[in-house]
Amino acid sequence: MGSEIETSEKNDNGKVGSAHNLCYFPYLKDIKGFSKEMEKHIKNITLSSQRANISAYELIDIVQKYNGVLIPAHTFTPHKSFYGNCTDRLEKIFKEKYSKVHAIELGLSSDTFLADQISELEGKTFLTNSDAHSLPKIAREYNKIAVEDVSFKELMKAIRNEDGRKILCNYGLDPKLRKIS
Repeated sequence: MGSEIETSEKNDNGKVGSAHNLCYFPYLKDIKGFSKEMEKHIKNITLSSQRANISAYELIDIVQKYNGVLIPAHTFTPHKSFYGNCTDRLEKIFKEKYSKVHAIELGLSSDTFLADQISELEGKTFLTNSDAHSLPKIAREYNKIAVEDVSFKELMKAIRNEDGRKILCNYGLDPKLRKIS
């Protein structure tokens, strides 16, 4: 179970940008608690795209409070992403909490080969997911994952490369086909 939350980020020059974050939770009670707390930061919690009046630096603590994991979403796209719209380094956004970010979602503007060129992403797991805003495009991008069963615990082991679990491959569009701003 998860949610995509838009956060407001301020870069070194004081410019404010927006970035999307994927927040995944193991149990219904966890995502319900998360949603209840996020009502303090979101004007209309029932909308499908949520803009929170907090930063990802603040959001990661709320997600973890409810046993969840935060993954920066479509990190390289020109709009609503960290590298495309907010910063040149994720470490500037997450600061001392950067080690809590175990994975990033690549998005249509990058692939594993391109993301591997950024030194701060060494050791991070790359995911490629379809954006659920467009049903005809579901499963256009996906991951092949080595797990023992389908569970949150196993997914987290794969994201952290633990006990032989891992992301085997990302399947997505060639970045040359991306949407240009």
